[in-house]
This record gives sequence, structure tokens and C-alpha cells, in this order.
Amino acid sequence: MAELTAGHKAFARELYPSYTVVHLSPADFKTAKLENIRPSSGGKGIFCLAENARTGTLESAAFSAPFIFDTLLLSVNAALPEGSSVSAGVSVGRLKNGQLNWSKWLDMGTIAPDGKNASHSCRAENAEVREDTLFVKNGAAAFRYRITLSRGVRQSPELSLVAVNYFDSKAPYSASAAVARGPFGGRKPYEVAPRCQMIQKSPDAKRICSPTALSMLLDFAGANIDTLDVAHGVYDETEKIYGNWAFNAAFAGSLGFDAYLSRVASFAEAEFLLAQGFPFAASITYGEGELFGAPRGHTAGHLVVLLGFDADGSVVVNDPAADGEDGVRRIYRRAEFAKAWLENKRGLAYIVRPRLPKLMVVSSASGKLSYGDVLKISSVENVMARAGEVNIPSDNLSFYDGIGERLMLKKDFETTPLYCGKNVALPHGAIVTAAKRGAEKTLVMLAGGQTAELPSEILEKYSVNGDI
Repeated sequence: MAELTAGHKAFARELYPSYTVVHLSPADFKTAKLENIRPSSGGKGIFCLAENARTGTLESAAFSAPFIFDTLLLSVNAALPEGSSVSAGVSVGRLKNGQLNWSKWLDMGTIAPDGKNASHSCRAENAEVREDTLFVKNGAAAFRYRITLSRGVRQSPELSLVAVNYFDSKAPYSASAAVARGPFGGRKPYEVAPRCQMIQKSPDAKRICSPTALSMLLDFAGANIDTLDVAHGVYDETEKIYGNWAFNAAFAGSLGFDAYLSRVASFAEAEFLLAQGFPFAASITYGEGELFGAPRGHTAGHLVVLLGFDADGSVVVNDPAADGEDGVRRIYRRAEFAKAWLENKRGLAYIVRPRLPKLMVVSSASGKLSYGDVLKISSVENVMARAGEVNIPSDNLSFYDGIGERLMLKKDFETTPLYCGKNVALPHGAIVTAAKRGAEKTLVMLAGGQTAELPSEILEKYSVNGDI
């Protein structure tokens, strides 16, 4: 087995209580149902509308989760030409007598160019959407999503990414585990050009922490866009807010980045994400006196850019709520910031990165490459992806985030995803991600985001030397 990256390690945490499934390659959408949708040749996405179609839908297969979740976030990235829009919906499956009972489709909002985004708070049986978040009473075991593309004045939108983060909000929080250091620490904090929301010439200056933080991430990633232009692009016309998490991710995605919402379980995991080359935004909430040195005494919701950690382990951020740019870079006490972010907001993060290069996992054996091999993709041309000197069809690759312990199969095995899905044949030597280890059975995450149960006896630990 050959890991054809420059060397990497996985962050071997149990996937509970939060996991993010990211679909951004043709392989990730192989099981989706398409209506008036075709593969895109425009270079800005994977799918677009069929010729002459005004609207079209992509409906995913059902995806099982390795645990019962009660909170879900959906991120959608698409190129959005003038007059176009993309709407998203989610249905969740609740277990009853070992079978899934599916909710009706719940509207997760519409993204459009020029700040014409609209959230659609709604309810169904035992489920409710509030702005950007789906809440499920008594929890769900599976999800599916539906994306609707609507043509613009002349052109079709081009869908490039769909991400689903599911989370069990009832999971206990461990302060000691949250603040513990991990193996990916020691890197210097990133230098990100500061931006201050308070000096913006806008009557809403106090309300634009989210787009200001996002504009710093975009600037670091190579897109220098005026802060107020970002604020305009992320605006939620329904709620009259700039802090709709999904719309912030969507705006970055419309510029050609991979951008999605996720949750981080600990500072050790944050160090792992930072080691991949980019800072990210963190959502925080704190009361009066709970975050020493913060420019605001308290806040019910605020976004900062997490840059890293200093030698003492304190948290280094760019906080856009400072009075001026000179005061944006701040250092916060480790335990206090953990409470504000990891406990109060359960680690909510904006991930924004260039589309290439990126790590991907082989989801269908090709040549000398086996299921589960990880590649660092440097370019994609037509239908072929390139990793070093290796070329592989892009529809044989799925997203890889490095989260979870890696396990190798000691024999061929055929499995069926939990509760839903078709049989998957896993060859001897295939590599999967552990979701939950057990003495007799182990839950694993397959390439593309399905969960399956395998006999523990056919699995062995798979380790890779190196670093990201």
C-alpha cells in the first residue's frame, strides 16, 4: 500500500459527537439522482443544468451516520452567474424498529449572487430549521439532501461542493480533553492581514463580524475583497443578518474556494487543521468577564479567525471587533477560549481553502492504487487528476479530511451501509476510517461518507509515517 502524498498523518479521534461529510468530486455524487442536471464543462463546478432547462435537481442517496445526531448544518458551493440561484433541502431518517422513517424535505435556504440569499425557517415532524441549522427532536440516524439549480439570465449555476455536518448536541463536554495538546502543535501562528469591522463605513459595522472574519480568510487564501463587499455577498435577506453561517460558506464557494461548515472537538484537532496550511474562523459566545482581553465584554455570537497557538499554548486570533486594525491580533487564555468556542458553540468553524492542491482518497481501485489510498491532487484536467507522476480518473476519488483512525482490511469483505445503501465490496488491503472501535464489531466510515459495520477481527491498524 502506498500513500502517494508528501507524507501525512491522520488525526485519530473517534468520530462522535460530530462529523462532516464533504462531497466535491464526481465519485461523491455517483449515487445521486439527477433531473435536468448534467456534468459541467464550464470548469467552475461538477454539475450544471441540462441544455435549455430552467431548473433541475440533484437528490443524494441516503447516508447513514455512525451515531444518532440532533443537529445538522448544510453547506453548498456553486458558481452563481447573474440571476441564477441554488436552493437546498434536507430530509432526515429517524430509526423506528430498525427501519428509517424519513421526514419531509426541509428547506435549508437559497443562495444567489449580489446578496440575494434567503433563509427559510420551517418545521416538519420532529424537525425544525432555524436560519442555518436543522434541529431534530430525539435525533436521527441518516440524512439525504436535495439541491435545486435555477438558471440565470443566460447561464446555469455550477455546483461544486455539498457538505453536511451532523452533531449530537447532548454529548458531554470534557474541558480537560478540549484543552489538551496534540501531536500537531508547535507551529507558529499564521500572519493574516488584520481587518476591523468597527472602522467600516457602514451603519451595520457592529453586526458584520462574520463577513469581516471571512474576508480575512479569503485574503489569506488569495482573494483580496473589500470587507463591505463580502458583507453584501453573505447577507440573509430573510433574517436581515450577515451571520448566516451557510451563506458565508456559500459566498466563499462562489469565488472558487472549497468552503464549508464544520465542528472541531478539541484544540488538538484545531492544531491538526492548522497544520494543513490555512487558518479558519471560529464562532464564539461568552459572558461578561469570561474572555480576558476581548474587545467586547460579552457577546451572544461572534466570529474570529483562529491563527494558532503561542509557545505557552494560549490562543492567537484576529478579532475583528477591535477598535482599530492595530488591536485585531489578540491572545486569549486557553481555557477561556475553549469555553467560548468548544463548549458554548461546540467548535463551529468556517473552513475555506483553495480547491487545489488537496488530499483525496481512492474510492475505486485504479491501476496500482487501492481503495483508501490517499493522494495529494495537484491538478485536474478534463476527467483526469494528477498526483505527482500519477494520473487517475477524478471519478475514482473522494474527499479526505484526515479525521479518524485508519484501519486496513486483512481479507476481502462485502458490507452494506447501515440502514440504507447498496452493497460495497472491500478488497483485502482496503483502508477505511474507524468511527467507533468495538471488540467484535467496528463502525467504519467508507469513502464518500457512508457508515458500515465490519468484524473487528478482519481489521488492523494502518499507520503512515510523515507529516502534512
